[in-house]
Amino acid sequence: MPSRYDASTKVKAIRLVREHRAGYPTEYAAITAVAGRLGMSAETLRLWIRRDEADSGQAAGVSAEESKEICDLNRKVRELPAAYALADDGEPAVAERHRTATHGSRSASCWRIAVALAPFR
Repeated sequence: MPSRYDASTKVKAIRLVREHRAGYPTEYAAITAVAGRLGMSAETLRLWIRRDEADSGQAAGVSAEESKEICDLNRKVRELPAAYALADDGEPAVAERHRTATHGSRSASCWRIAVALAPFR
């Protein structure tokens, strides 16, 4: 889904909250004020700030780059059983049945794969 706001708007909004934080009793009050002026949801701006803190290492959390890598690995792991079944039988329908049977709804969480692969990093 395309973002409603461009990267420069995100950077500007985050910068404004950080610059004006001291003038408000809480960080969320500053976020609400800046979000109102820019015509966006306070929750959207709060999430941008948390993501920026994780990306810069100021707060605990998975950076955007790490998150993308985890999801790519997750996709590759989901594709493995289908590839093995295709290699065994040479019939794509069998590979699809095998993949669905082994993964159910195919909604494995990215973090489960990251935890499973952590010892191999």
